[in-house]
Order: sequence, then structure tokens, then C-alpha cells
Amino acid sequence: MSYYNPNYYNPYQQYAAIPQAQQMPVQQVPTLNGKVVDSIEVARATEVPIGGYSVFPKADLSEIYVKSWNNNGTTSITTYKMAEASSEAPEIGFPQLIERINLLDSKLDNLISTTIPPKKTEVSF
Repeated sequence: MSYYNPNYYNPYQQYAAIPQAQQMPVQQVPTLNGKVVDSIEVARATEVPIGGYSVFPKADLSEIYVKSWNNNGTTSITTYKMAEASSEAPEIGFPQLIERINLLDSKLDNLISTTIPPKKTEVSF
């Protein structure tokens, strides 16, 4: 029968348990659910995760469909279209831009000078 002394110090015991290397956490990259489609009819509800949404860009990139679940168990589709360029807005060239900046600068100077009186400093000896 062997005698085990619990107070016995074993100098080699500290080397017995070598710590394991810590694993680096895997960082997940967020991704969008969905796929490129030819028309909205191709986007099916089975491709939308429950409680989430999926993005379906049209093949020619003229529209993007976002299909999502509603609270009542149905799906809804939101369509995003490219905005048309407005012909009402005039083209502004560099000289006109500088002129407008100078005009705004002078208006700001006038506004500041009329609303904030200049500071008077008195010096006495």
C-alpha cells in the first residue's frame, strides 16, 4: 500500500499541464440572402428566411427587389428603381460655382455683421 501525502510538492507537476493554444474567434462576414433574377416572378418565398428578407437584383440592374416576411405570414415585395436624371436642374460649371460661393460668402458676412455686434475692447492705463 502506498502512502499519498497531499502536502507533498512535486516540482515537475507544473509542467504536466501545458495550456492549449487559444483559438481565434471566427469573424463572420454579413451576407445578403437572394440571387440575381430576370423578373420578380422568379423570386420565390422559399428563398426568404422566416422573419428576414432577401435581395433580388434584376439581371440588367435596372431594379432591385427586396422580399420580406410580414407579421401575418405573407411576403411583401419592395421594388427599387434607378432614378431618372432630371432635365429641370441646370448644369453648373466651375465659374458659376465660384460665383455662387462668393455670393453665399458675402451673404454670410452681412448676416454675421448685423446679428453679432463687434466686440468693443477698452484698455485703460
